[in-house]
Amino acid sequence: MKLFFFTILISVCLFSCKTDFDVNAPYDQVPIVYGLLDQSVDTHYIKINRTYLGANNLNSANINDSILFKNVNARIEQVTNGAVGTVYTLQEKWVNNINEGIFYPDSQKVYFFVEPNLDANSTYRLAVTADGKEFGSETTLLGNYSFTTSTILSTLNGFPFASAPGVYSTIDPKWTTTLDGIRYDLALRFFYDEHKGANITRKSIDWFLGSDKKPSPTSFVELQREVNGESFYIFLSNQEALMDTVGVTKRVIRNVQLMVTAADNELTTYIDVNKPVTGVVTERPEYTNITNGFGIFSARRTIQLNRALNQKSVQELAEGQYTRDLKFCTDSVDWIGESYHCP
Repeated sequence: MKLFFFTILISVCLFSCKTDFDVNAPYDQVPIVYGLLDQSVDTHYIKINRTYLGANNLNSANINDSILFKNVNARIEQVTNGAVGTVYTLQEKWVNNINEGIFYPDSQKVYFFVEPNLDANSTYRLAVTADGKEFGSETTLLGNYSFTTSTILSTLNGFPFASAPGVYSTIDPKWTTTLDGIRYDLALRFFYDEHKGANITRKSIDWFLGSDKKPSPTSFVELQREVNGESFYIFLSNQEALMDTVGVTKRVIRNVQLMVTAADNELTTYIDVNKPVTGVVTERPEYTNITNGFGIFSARRTIQLNRALNQKSVQELAEGQYTRDLKFCTDSVDWIGESYHCP
């Protein structure tokens, strides 16, 4: 008898339960903003989107209309000593040839303004009105910092990644910090000219070398990182763009650029909060400094040190064990007659 009533109860539950609600019920469009001001560049980009909802969210993600506001009025106000000075109206721009992914496989809209001389003593306020919604944020800029004299002197005659064939060197770039810069990323950018018959294209490859933080937010310190020469050649040898030599006549070696990018406290916090979860706790706190929206509007600054490669490093790149098949050579007049000089 008990079994009979239990069976009846299960049957009633199975056949009487209905899902009459719509998972795509009306929702509020929430602004999503990403923008970083950097006084070391002359053009500044702001990404302004909205949340989206559709029957298939994964497919909707790469449809621009799903995440764009229809009418956007955005400006940046320079505020100095409490008074609004220069006002920059943001212009629209479509960006193409970006890396494919879930979002925007072909193009995306960004907003920008041009100003090569942002004032580190001012505050910059973002104000946006989009489809009747008002949102924004503000940020200060980062102060000065630089590579130290020891780094400049040690690389004065070119980056010494090799001292003889198959013998590699290590450099240890050092730089000062700025008071309001918390996180510092070091990267190396290698430039070369790729020749395909009569066509010559200037290209570059970026090598990320790691991040460091100041031990104290209120301190001025010197930071440094080691850059291993052998790792440089191994890194280049594994780049698909270089491994593909079809149609390549030669690749002429150009300069190397060390770059240190500093992030302020807001941006550092945003990066830390959004790191991949590695522990058993999968929930993460939400962090934003956008009023009436989500995202980040903050500041960063990049310093650069440009040098050539020294002679032994050039020879290793052209003839060394890791990169000799990548068609590198040099057109420097100082090395005419050498086996690694461009024909």
